[in-house]
Amino acid sequence: MKEEIWESAIKRLTNNETDASALKLNNWLKEDIKHQQEFNSLKALWDLTGKIPADKIERFNGLEYLIHQKESPKNKKFLQWWYGIAAVIIGLLMLSTVFVFQHSKQPSQTTAELIKKKANVGEVLKLILPDSSTIWLNAESEVSFSSEFTLADNRVINLIGEAYFEVKHDESHPFIVKSGELITTVYGTSFNVRAYRNDSEISVAVQSGKVGVNHLSGKQVTQFLLPKDKLVYELNSKLFKRKNIAVEEVNSWIEGALVFDQTPINEVFQTLSRKFGVQINTEKLIAKDCKLTAKFENNSLTKVLETLKLLMNIQSKQIDKTIFLEGGSTCK
Repeated sequence: MKEEIWESAIKRLTNNETDASALKLNNWLKEDIKHQQEFNSLKALWDLTGKIPADKIERFNGLEYLIHQKESPKNKKFLQWWYGIAAVIIGLLMLSTVFVFQHSKQPSQTTAELIKKKANVGEVLKLILPDSSTIWLNAESEVSFSSEFTLADNRVINLIGEAYFEVKHDESHPFIVKSGELITTVYGTSFNVRAYRNDSEISVAVQSGKVGVNHLSGKQVTQFLLPKDKLVYELNSKLFKRKNIAVEEVNSWIEGALVFDQTPINEVFQTLSRKFGVQINTEKLIAKDCKLTAKFENNSLTKVLETLKLLMNIQSKQIDKTIFLEGGSTCK
């Protein structure tokens, strides 16, 4: 982020915005969606801590303090002389900052690579990140991150599917999870994100700490979550819904439990398919609009299907690794 844009962004966050700074920032935001994402991350950082990252201001604090000292008749001439010297010093500092920034952005001899990790069907995969944070990936879920993960200003993870995170605290390097249309920003906390491609919603649930959730477009107000909070974003309506859940439900799937809370039945079957490594055919299923609320404590697929047969009045038969469902005249 350029220095002038940074200043305009800080003015907006601190309610000191001018017409000129607002115009400059708005034009920059419209240039590229990545600019909006960068501002969202900065806003989430500001909202969570109320701080400007120290490295952005420390080099100018001493000079600004001296420059803004109250003038007196005795030292007026001296101050006029000092203002000129200070202006030159600040100018040189800014030039050196731009020089260092531009050279630091030059491609290095070693290009950063994108590291990808994926859990297979029926698998829960545990990962230790370079910063010692831990991720548990649910079946058919994938994360990706830069090989320079610990060198960047932000620790950024891209997620497809479902994952539970235990993040190592680092206030100066926010941990950011990008999942579909949502961006979740944290420092040190434990939370769960579910964002499978075929699901009708994206959810974030917190077990400890505090997280901020933004929409990718930047048009939504930042949503803050505390322990026991679950935020559900409906992809069709583009609306957020908040729920209160038991802390143990946040990551119960790691131990094999299945928890459904008014979950569309097609997503229930997709979950079963990923967990047990089977194909579920619902072409002859009548009750496709049902929603299920149920909890299964590490039950086998047979036990789960038997329960669903009773709840939904369906029949099933299995041929090889494909389960065919039909019927389902009622939803209880």
